[in-house]
Amino acid sequence: MTRWECEYCPKTPEWTFDITAQLGLLSDDVYRYGNYSGITQNQPLYFSGNVRYATQEGRFWNTSFKDVGTDAPKISSEYGKREVYKLSVDFQTIPLRKYGNVSSPFVNPNSNVLRLPEQWNKSNNSADFKGNGLFTPFDLGSDWDQFALALQYTEDKYFDYALSYQRIEENGIKESSANQYFQAVYFPQSTNTVTENIVATADFTGEQWFGNLAVSFSKFNNNLETSSFANPFSSFDRNANVTTVSNEPDNTAMKISLNTRYSYMPRSYAKVYMSYEVLKQNDDFLPYTTNQSLASALERNSLNGEINNQYVALKLYHWIDKNWSIDAKYNYRDRYNKTDVSVFRPVISDLFPAEAAINIPYDFTKESGKLFLNWHDRTGQRFTLGYKTDSMERSFNTVRKTSDDTYLVKYKNSLAETAIVRFSASRANRDATDLELIDLLSVQENPLMERFNTANRTENKVSMQLDYMPTASLDTVLTADFLEDDYDQTEIGLQYRWRTNLTFDINWHIQEYTNVGFYVQKQQMDTTMAGSSRFSTRDWFVDNTDNILSYGLNFSMDKLLESKLNLTASFQLSDADTAIDINNAGQLSALPDTLSKWISADLKVSYIQSAQTTLALSYEYQNFDSQDFSIDEVVPGAAANLLTFGAMSNYYNTSFVVFSYNYKF
Repeated sequence: MTRWECEYCPKTPEWTFDITAQLGLLSDDVYRYGNYSGITQNQPLYFSGNVRYATQEGRFWNTSFKDVGTDAPKISSEYGKREVYKLSVDFQTIPLRKYGNVSSPFVNPNSNVLRLPEQWNKSNNSADFKGNGLFTPFDLGSDWDQFALALQYTEDKYFDYALSYQRIEENGIKESSANQYFQAVYFPQSTNTVTENIVATADFTGEQWFGNLAVSFSKFNNNLETSSFANPFSSFDRNANVTTVSNEPDNTAMKISLNTRYSYMPRSYAKVYMSYEVLKQNDDFLPYTTNQSLASALERNSLNGEINNQYVALKLYHWIDKNWSIDAKYNYRDRYNKTDVSVFRPVISDLFPAEAAINIPYDFTKESGKLFLNWHDRTGQRFTLGYKTDSMERSFNTVRKTSDDTYLVKYKNSLAETAIVRFSASRANRDATDLELIDLLSVQENPLMERFNTANRTENKVSMQLDYMPTASLDTVLTADFLEDDYDQTEIGLQYRWRTNLTFDINWHIQEYTNVGFYVQKQQMDTTMAGSSRFSTRDWFVDNTDNILSYGLNFSMDKLLESKLNLTASFQLSDADTAIDINNAGQLSALPDTLSKWISADLKVSYIQSAQTTLALSYEYQNFDSQDFSIDEVVPGAAANLLTFGAMSNYYNTSFVVFSYNYKF
C-alpha cells in the first residue's frame, strides 16, 4: 500500500521555544523574603523559558528553566520516545532564610572551629560583653541543592523499569546551643551535608495482576563531623575552655519491597505489600570530654548501630453486591535494634563525671487492622460503619504495651443535585499497661509522669461538610471539624486537648471569563498540661490557647481588549496569637502573648502583543510581623548566663514589582 501524508491533519512542529526575561525590583533588601523565593535584593534580570522538540514518531526533548538568575533556580529536562523510554534530569536550589543580620562573638561563623577575638574579655555575666567591634554579623540560613537523574523504560505492554538517582547538598549556617554548667551559648553551626538516594523498580501490569519490585539505597554523609567553639564565659576549669559537639552522624539505609495487586472481579481486589529495611550508623565516637584532666577511655570506638525493619500490609476491597462492599486491611511492622549494649561514663559539660549510663536498643512491634462496611446507591448516597484497632509493644519503655480501638461512622448524600452533605464521627479509646520503672539512663524521673503518645486517652472526632451549588455559576463549601483528647487518668503530663477548624469557601463564575473566590478559616487549639515542681504530685497547670484566623480573596478577568488582556489579583491574611496561662499552686499568672500576622497581595496583568510576544507586569506586596517574648526579650545581656545571637522577631513590609517579556520562536 502506498504511504501518503494527510494534507488536512494537524501538524506537530518539531521545535518550539519560548523565553521570558524578567526584571524585578524589591522595595527593601529583606532577608526573610528570600525564604524559598530566592529573592533578597533587586533582581536586575532573570530568566524563565521552555524548549520543546517533538516528532510524529513520538520522539521528544523538553527542557524548562525557571527563575535562573535568582537564588532559587529550577531546571528540568527530559528526552525519550513516547511509551518506550524517558531520561530526565532535574536541578533545583531551595534557599531557607531564618534570621538575617544576627551577630556572634566568634570571628569565623562559617567555620566548624569557632574562635573568639584576641581582645575578648571573658566574664561570668553576659552584660559585660560590650562593644560592636567584638561581634561578627552573619545570616542564619542554608541552601538545599537537589539534583536528580532518572531513566524509565517500557519493554512491552506488561513490563516497565525505572532507575533514579538523587543527590541533595545542604550548605550554610544553622543555630545551635551548648552549655557549661549553668552558662549557655548560642553558636553558629556550619552545615555541609550530602544525601544520596538510588531507587530501582520493575513493574508488571496485566489484565488482573499488578506487581512492583523496588530496591532502594540511601546514604547520608556529613562533611563536618564536629563543631567546636571557645567558651566566651569564664570557664570553671582552665582545662575546659573549648566545647566540642557532634554533628549528625553518617548513616546508610537499604530497602527492598514488593507490592502486588490482584483484581479478581470488577471493582474488587486484594493487595499485598512487603518490605525489609536495614539502617546502619558507625561513626567514630567523640571523646567524653575536651577536658584532659577528666579524660577516660571509651568502652568502644563506635556505635556500630544497626536497625532492621520489617513491614507487611494486606488489603481486601470486595463488592458483595451492587450496594454493599467491605474494605479490610491488616498491617504488621517490626523494628529490631541489633545495636550492642554498653556502659558509658559521660562527663557533664566538660566539668563533672556523671554516673554510668547504658545505651538503649529500642525495639517495637506494631499491628493494626481495619474493617469498613459500606453501603452505596445510584443517587450518590453512601454510608460506612468502621472499626480500627492498633496495638504496639515496646522494649525498654515505661509503658510496655498500648492498644487503641476506634469506632467510626461516615455518611454522604446528594440532595436535589444542588447540595452534597458529608458527615463523619469517631471515638477512639487507648488502653496502656501499668508504668514500669526503667533504670538504665541514670536519670531520675517522676513516676507519675506519662507521655501523651502512650498514656490512656479517649479521643472524639466530628467532621461535617456541606457543598451547596444554588446555580451553575456559584459553588459554596462549609466545613466544620472538631477534635477532643481527654487524658483524665494522667497525673502529670498532657491533661486535655481541643481543636476546632471552621472553613467557608465560595467561588462565583460571574460570566464566561470572570471569576471571584473568597474563603475564611478559623482554627482554635487548646491544651492543658500538669506538672510537679517538688518531684511529687501535681501542683501547677499550664493552659495554652492558639487562635488562627485566615481569609483570602481572588479575582480573575480574561480576554479583555479583543482577547489580548488578562488580569488576576489575590489577597490573603493570616492572623495568629498564642496565650499561655499558668496556675502555680493557686498563683495565677500569664506569659506575654505570642503574635504573628502575615498579609500578602498580588496583581498581575498580561498583554498578548502578538502571536510571538506577551508582556506582563506583576506587583506583590507582603507584610509580616511577629512578636515572640522568648526572642525579643532575651537580647544579649538580658540574661546574665545566656549569650544569644541578638535576633529579633521577623518583621518586614515590602513590595516586589516584576516586568516580564515573553517571546515565542
